[in-house]
Amino acid sequence: MTISAGIQKEAQKNAQDLLAFIDASPSPWHAVATCVTRLEASGFEALEEAAAWQLAPGGRYFVARQGSIVAFTIGKKNLTETGFNMVGAHTDSPGLRLKPNAAFSSDGLIRIGVEVYGGPILASFADRDLSLAGYVNVKTPQGFETQYIQFEHPVVRLPNLAIHMNREVNDKGLKFNKQTELPLLFGEGKEGVDADAQFIGHLADKLKVKPADIINFELDVFDTQKGVIWGAHQEFIANSQLDNLASCHAALTAICSSNNPQTTSICALFDHEIGRASC
Repeated sequence: MTISAGIQKEAQKNAQDLLAFIDASPSPWHAVATCVTRLEASGFEALEEAAAWQLAPGGRYFVARQGSIVAFTIGKKNLTETGFNMVGAHTDSPGLRLKPNAAFSSDGLIRIGVEVYGGPILASFADRDLSLAGYVNVKTPQGFETQYIQFEHPVVRLPNLAIHMNREVNDKGLKFNKQTELPLLFGEGKEGVDADAQFIGHLADKLKVKPADIINFELDVFDTQKGVIWGAHQEFIANSQLDNLASCHAALTAICSSNNPQTTSICALFDHEIGRASC
């Protein structure tokens, strides 16, 4: 079957939009921020959870909370006639997430303790240009505020051993001890300065706040390499977090392109895959 040039061009456009969506969403919280930007550009109105909602037929609305977001359009026909359409996905992806007290010193270096989140392929994180993204809760005179944070350049790494130090890697596979080998390298330690204080200071410098004002954080590890279209005929795509941001992108694109809806439609994107199952 011959695929027309028009279809190929449209497919590449959609693929590039997916890659851009993923690249802008290195954490579940950033994914929601990306969704909000796209929804507002499509005429959706933000709703406050605690407010009394005034909804109108044909209206386009969304509610966002940290890493989760629900967008919906009110159909012009009665629910009893049409029912409603609903699609769900999750904004989080299998990967590595920092532990609460993440930084520690080892052999003059600062290492960052991580936990395995979901079911990632750990070997795929080795020798990659990794960085950190998520949110930080910061003290304010009124209490606290949540600030999103992302280091665009690589700041951590999971180094692989040279072959003469792991002769069996090609036969038995690349494996990491989660407690002793999975912690990431962050930088050289300063003599006499606690590793955690150095790490918190790095976060504070990025946010332009005082280290003492940082209450806590939740940070994901992400690959800084951008998504690409590749192949002899540009027929493939590659990116991290395709599970499950590809589903989020498809659901969001569908509801944003729904003009003059007759049926009520709901797009629910949750920060935990289990949330989708229990919806």
